[in-house]
Amino acid sequence: MSSPGGCSFLHEYRKNPTMSETKIYRGTLPYYLLYVYSYLYYHIFYRRVTVTGRENIPRNTPIIFAANHQNALMDALAMLYARKGKVVFLARADIFKSKFVAGLLHFLKIMPVYRMRDGFESLGQNEEIFDNAADVLRHNTPLAMLPEGNHAGFKRLRPLKKGICRIAFMAEERSQFKLNLHIVPVGLDYSNYFNAGERILINFGKPIRVADYLTLYRESPQHAINALRNEIVAGLKPLMLNIENEELYNTSADIIGFYQHVLLSERKLRNTHRNRFKIQQEISSRLNQITANTPELLEPIRPLLSEYSGLLEKYDIRDWLVRKNNPNPLRLFAGILLSAILLPAHIYGMIFNYFPYHFPVIISRKVKDRVFRSSIHFAISLFLYLVYYVILIAVFCLIFNGIWLKIAFALSLPVTGMIAFYNYRNFLKIKGKFRFIRLKSKDNETFNHLIGLRHQIMNQIKNLFNAS
Repeated sequence: MSSPGGCSFLHEYRKNPTMSETKIYRGTLPYYLLYVYSYLYYHIFYRRVTVTGRENIPRNTPIIFAANHQNALMDALAMLYARKGKVVFLARADIFKSKFVAGLLHFLKIMPVYRMRDGFESLGQNEEIFDNAADVLRHNTPLAMLPEGNHAGFKRLRPLKKGICRIAFMAEERSQFKLNLHIVPVGLDYSNYFNAGERILINFGKPIRVADYLTLYRESPQHAINALRNEIVAGLKPLMLNIENEELYNTSADIIGFYQHVLLSERKLRNTHRNRFKIQQEISSRLNQITANTPELLEPIRPLLSEYSGLLEKYDIRDWLVRKNNPNPLRLFAGILLSAILLPAHIYGMIFNYFPYHFPVIISRKVKDRVFRSSIHFAISLFLYLVYYVILIAVFCLIFNGIWLKIAFALSLPVTGMIAFYNYRNFLKIKGKFRFIRLKSKDNETFNHLIGLRHQIMNQIKNLFNAS
């Protein structure tokens, strides 16, 4: 953003009473109504939201949440809903150029912050933003930041920007270091970045007291900023999956995907997101040591993984089918029976939910940055479902009488919509099992090669960890 553009924006920001005179930390009825609705929808959009470490969030003291940034808007929403209360966010200033957008973002409790790329002159405008941020913290409303600066769809902690530390120290400085500000690291882990119906794990870490750096800050602000940033990094790493080697990232991720089920089985752990995450961290830690010291140990396994993934893609088969190797006939029959029983509700739900679900999917698939897709899908469907349901219920109420009939119809829309969604996913699993069975019966040579290839990979992984 050019400097003149930045000055123009700040001028509008000061002129617009909805932005400067209305304190952003204050709650309003429209905001709370939107919060409740979006909170409920968020817990429908994700099949399961698991939160750990809430006890680490200090009470009755200013807080800055600092999370890893992998999934665009969904990362911010994760902090907002896991905290269960209003949170003010900081976002890059270039998205505030439009007066309408700036007002909307302010309503959503998002403030601008300028970066070097916005022009050196623009950085001076951050003084007012920092004053506003300090004001938010003094009124005991948390700030939330994503200190990596931009999102990236892989599970690795990237270098943190210094902005979060500067804001923390400036907020304390404006309060003579009596603010008692704490930074709470937040680790986010998604089972899948792109699709609805997935799982998210949100881990709150131990709080970091900014005033502990007061002496160092008075001696050397730059050294204090670096030291605080290092502590945030140290706090974040145990809360997320951190595959450090960028060149061997895909190989490491594949190995984690293969070996996690072995350890879960050996330790007799339930296949939950939280248990998988702990196992994945353990495997990742060992892989980080190997890739840092003896990366050549991974070379024998890489062509095997490449061939295996190519065969899976060619025959449209998932790894879990090959891993289990023998689809249980009773479970297959039970899945088909359940799908058939739910078919009437499935059809009903699909008829009344197809448009508000499928339209956002179509729009999000056109977004070039794949990591933005779930955010676009969520944002569009959040409002589209509301408008669509209101219209459907209004039309139904005009045609039919009876209060209980109307209530039943209104409740049936989201319930049968979820039935249709998850029954369709069950149907896809059944199709996958039949493809696997067909491959076994019609092309036994390829089938046996696929099974043997997976055994080779597992042996290589075990040898890899034994050698290290």
